[in-house]
Amino acid sequence: MELLTNDLAYFSSNYFEGRRRFLESTRGLPLDTQRARWSVPSRTETDLSVDSVYLPATAPGANLLVMLSGVHGLEGYAGSAIQSMFINEILPRLDRRKFGVLLVHSLNPFGFKNHLRNTENHVNLNRNCSTRPDLYRERNADSLKMSERFIPRTAVDSMTCSLVQKRNQRDGRIHFDDVSMDNFIKAVGIGQWENAAGLEFGGFQNEPQIADLIAELRVRMPEYRDVLLFDLHTGLGERGRLHLLTGDVEGSVDPTFFNELFKPSEDAAIYDYTSADTEGFYKTLGATNNIFPELARPGQRVCALTMEFGTLGHGLDDQVRSLNQWLLEHQGTHYGYANDELGTKIRADYLEKFFPAAADWRMMVIATSRALFQKVFGRAGALN
Repeated sequence: MELLTNDLAYFSSNYFEGRRRFLESTRGLPLDTQRARWSVPSRTETDLSVDSVYLPATAPGANLLVMLSGVHGLEGYAGSAIQSMFINEILPRLDRRKFGVLLVHSLNPFGFKNHLRNTENHVNLNRNCSTRPDLYRERNADSLKMSERFIPRTAVDSMTCSLVQKRNQRDGRIHFDDVSMDNFIKAVGIGQWENAAGLEFGGFQNEPQIADLIAELRVRMPEYRDVLLFDLHTGLGERGRLHLLTGDVEGSVDPTFFNELFKPSEDAAIYDYTSADTEGFYKTLGATNNIFPELARPGQRVCALTMEFGTLGHGLDDQVRSLNQWLLEHQGTHYGYANDELGTKIRADYLEKFFPAAADWRMMVIATSRALFQKVFGRAGALN
């Protein structure tokens, strides 16, 4: 894949610029384009919105593409850039007899604006997605114990979090006290729905923008044969490498539909297809991927994938560094920092984790996304 310096122009410097660029890029779309804005309520902000465009298919029997950005707030820098590239380069070539398109920009505008993964209510939107109230009755005692044990309820006063201060090595595996790193990640990563100050809080009900997304999908999905989701993320995995991740519920990836569009061995130069049980990755409840099979009509195939671009790397030390940055930022958000200098440094490291400043990483994100879209829609016979 060729890295192009011109691709750096797709990236914005803040949430408002990203939103403006997204909206400007949609001005030249066909007359049948439908636009929507979902205002996101806030106690501290006055102008936050989720913006979407929908281009209906022009023939029966088409599939629906859904592309989401900014589910995790500050990861919206890359997601917004990918969506702009898609609108400018791929969408004009897409055969709308084969695909309708729904693009949703910055699902967590509060997090995008303030460089957080979570919403103003401390909700991880990727643990908040369900059409069923049963999700919010889930109990994860192990996660609550981990938060209680490793998140001090005091201001951050060190560049090393409480968890990592307890690091030790046994049997070739990293532990924190007597808890293995893999067990910590998988206990916490699944989500919890009881304590807003705890790690990976999924909320007590749908956040407003998730309710809006579900309502939109209820209207759009029944019109289509099958549904393809690309949910755009950064953070996990080998630096600069695209990992395609699946949902964790039955029906989130129909194997026959997947095999029509994706050939992991043939496409190895573009992405790794990574299952949720790979060490360092983890199962989740309430992820965006998982609402699509909930909403699918009988016989409708779903292929709901996360596009995750790695930033720090995937070695053991990289995973520890990622955990350290995450827990420091989490503690600081809830309990503050001992001084402004420390807070500024931790927040800067946290932003770098999800939106690296390096030009080669940013160019690789766009080049890889372009190559993936060309490959997938080419296989579908949907590129002119």
